[in-house]
Amino acid sequence: MFHLPAGPELIVILVIALIVFGPKKLPEIGKSIGQGLRELKKASREITDAFQNIDEDDEPSYSSKSSLPTTTTLPDEHIENREPAQVTKEITQNADNSEHHGG
Repeated sequence: MFHLPAGPELIVILVIALIVFGPKKLPEIGKSIGQGLRELKKASREITDAFQNIDEDDEPSYSSKSSLPTTTTLPDEHIENREPAQVTKEITQNADNSEHHGG
């Protein structure tokens, strides 16, 4: 992979930079490199945070009971001695009424 120079390698690089850019330009270059690295770190952190927010948004959320559909049950005495079609019709009407009333 990639590794940063250390020890003798770093000294050689600094000497070459000193010769090429001179002692007056070297602090400016160091400052520019530092600012660039800081901005790169900040952008990397922002990207990581954005991906974490996306992951959090994708997690299933559990809704409250109020948003769950309500069920209507009829007592047994209403169902006895009735035709199945009539019971189905009453259940459908009750469901339609609860939908129209925000239930």
